[in-house]
Amino acid sequence: MNLYSVPRKVSRLPLLYTFLSAAAVAALCYYLYEWSGNLSYISYFFPVSESIWEMSKLCFYPLLIVWLFSWVIWLRKEFAFSAVIQAAGVSTAFCFFFTIAGFYILKYGLSIFGFFVNMAVLFTGMLFAQVLGFYILHNTGKYTYWPYVYMFAMIAMFTLFTVYPPSLPMFSPQI
Repeated sequence: MNLYSVPRKVSRLPLLYTFLSAAAVAALCYYLYEWSGNLSYISYFFPVSESIWEMSKLCFYPLLIVWLFSWVIWLRKEFAFSAVIQAAGVSTAFCFFFTIAGFYILKYGLSIFGFFVNMAVLFTGMLFAQVLGFYILHNTGKYTYWPYVYMFAMIAMFTLFTVYPPSLPMFSPQI
């Protein structure tokens, strides 16, 4: 099979649904901490500031939520849970790194920054991440434990660095 072709089993409709769902969840999550009255336990999952680290929560949690709900709703008929977790792990990792790299390239390389630029980078990363996730889901037969380790590590780091942010530029508000 050609790397650039879409496998016959892959429908573009679920890809579109999951991308739009993840984008909608991310847009809602952006405001959830403020709407909650600044509750501390909400801050572990949703951004509390405009730092690139806090904004990267918008990559991880919405994509993870959409992948899990997708498995519950329709993917469980075709795929094992471990297959969906592997696809979700690849998808969230790609979006995480794409968003951080895109932010720094645009801000410091091209002097382009702002809320809408950040959201455009986030949504572009989500789209590419979902395409990659569906490709992995349909074309990988060997499943490993690393997505579980990655997801638990990310959840632990988001929690820890929300409470104790390091003194690095990535953790200070950028906008």
